[in-house]
Amino acid sequence: MLVLLLISTLGLAFNIQPVKASGTIYIRADGSIDPPTANITSTDNVTYTFINNIASDADGIVVERSNIVIDGAGYTLQGSGNGYGCYLPDVSNVTVRNTNITGFQTDVFANRLLSSDLTLALFGNNIAAVRLYCYSAVFTGNNITDISLEYCDQVDIVGNNITSIGLWYCDRGQVDIIENALGGVWGLQSDVNIRQNNVTGDISVSGYLACHAYISQNNITGSVSVGGEMSGADIIENNLKSGVTIFSYGSANICGNDIEGGITAQDYSTISISANNITTNHSGIGISAYTAAGDIYENNIRENDVGISLKGEYIPTFHFHVYHNNFINNTHQVSNDTTPGLPWDDGYPSGGNYWSDYNGTDLLRGVCQNETGSDGIGDVSYLIDENNTDNYPLMKPYAGLHDIGITSLTTSKTIVGQGYTASISLKVINYGINPETFNVTFYANKSSIAEFTVFYVSERNSLNFTFNWNTAGFAYGNYTVNAYAWPVQGETDTKDNTLVDGVIYVGIPGDLNADGAVDVFDAVTLSGAAGSTPGDVNWNPNADINNDEIVDLFDAVILSGHAGETET
Repeated sequence: MLVLLLISTLGLAFNIQPVKASGTIYIRADGSIDPPTANITSTDNVTYTFINNIASDADGIVVERSNIVIDGAGYTLQGSGNGYGCYLPDVSNVTVRNTNITGFQTDVFANRLLSSDLTLALFGNNIAAVRLYCYSAVFTGNNITDISLEYCDQVDIVGNNITSIGLWYCDRGQVDIIENALGGVWGLQSDVNIRQNNVTGDISVSGYLACHAYISQNNITGSVSVGGEMSGADIIENNLKSGVTIFSYGSANICGNDIEGGITAQDYSTISISANNITTNHSGIGISAYTAAGDIYENNIRENDVGISLKGEYIPTFHFHVYHNNFINNTHQVSNDTTPGLPWDDGYPSGGNYWSDYNGTDLLRGVCQNETGSDGIGDVSYLIDENNTDNYPLMKPYAGLHDIGITSLTTSKTIVGQGYTASISLKVINYGINPETFNVTFYANKSSIAEFTVFYVSERNSLNFTFNWNTAGFAYGNYTVNAYAWPVQGETDTKDNTLVDGVIYVGIPGDLNADGAVDVFDAVTLSGAAGSTPGDVNWNPNADINNDEIVDLFDAVILSGHAGETET
């Protein structure tokens, strides 16, 4: 009997009963908890803390008191498929934190349409589904499967893991969705700011009556779509893996993005597409029939099957403008399945687009490309097809309104006597459409040998100038000559601001073959060029020791004065 008693006692001690499903728990307006035996307690009628898991076969907790905190302390509020887990009918400033809520028809439901007070704050919870009709709410640090916001105005959703966010008619204020891990966002007639999130699914915003989305600095694996009369989006500086679609009278400003999947505009949509990197798509940009208007400029459109695709019977060409784009290594730069063409340049001197398969020259300038001098624009037009022509194709990829470069650097000779001079000629060009003043520094190896200020080079214009490098004080040896044009304000492409010409050997005056000695071989070389000037068949600039553009007696005297000298 003693053994049986011990076994019975131990059985009772280790028989842990699960929390039984209960009815609804109320936090009353006066601060009391109903029923008072519920697994929740408060010492100040402000903070209400779980003391165990709570299970309910109806509504879980109904909150009738404003300005309180519900702290789940890591416990779970478990439903059975019915009712609301945490129900907030017409209360404000309620915080729910550190709580696991699951198993209800809706796990958190708040309904407060008229007040401008904060309705609900959720911090550090694990929740399946949240549905709010409210003025304002805050979500931070939660794991939430689904959020549905209806007629909400001011909502901040920051730093959460969320599978899906749905917006219904949240167009009276602003919903901010920032720095979350998101499955996707969709919205109907809502104003939303979606910024710095990692989004694995799609973002879709549509509706009427001036709803708007500001989508910026996100990593988006899915697609982005915007549509609806008077609806629009700013899509700025995102990484987009599955492209953008604008449709049904929607409008979008698409700027500064890295885009795979392309951009499609259709169904009376209006677009501005600028400063994007659009790569490795079937169509980089697709313009379909009845697209209303669009500006397409300053994009890098590269390595697509088709750079820009024009499809359909009617595209209003007078509402389109395509210029300052870089079309690089697309299989087909443009595909045109519609009769009219688009304007493919911005006139002169602004110019058109850069085409990687353009093989024209730049020897002329001016509106008619018939004036002497380079301007960074091809001398002949780029023919796209019989209906489309770029009248002013760019010779280098477009890099902004401020862009200077060095196009040539030449030296008069490859061998110069120590203490004598070599002429160095430079050609600079202003590719931009603003006059520029800038400095140019010349180097022999790493030593600065000259610096000039180039004053007021007008837009789309080039300038040539020459100076003489005096080699006095430079040791014998080879010197690599290069020039550097200091960037102007606002310049971003500086790759062509540096140009290296080649090597000049500084040696003994009269050493015309750079072998370190002045001997008979040098005398023979000078004799062969005797009497010559630039342009003559026998002209040898290295034999023009004193750099006066004629090989004469004065050069022979210099050579004979150093005859027999060696560098060692």
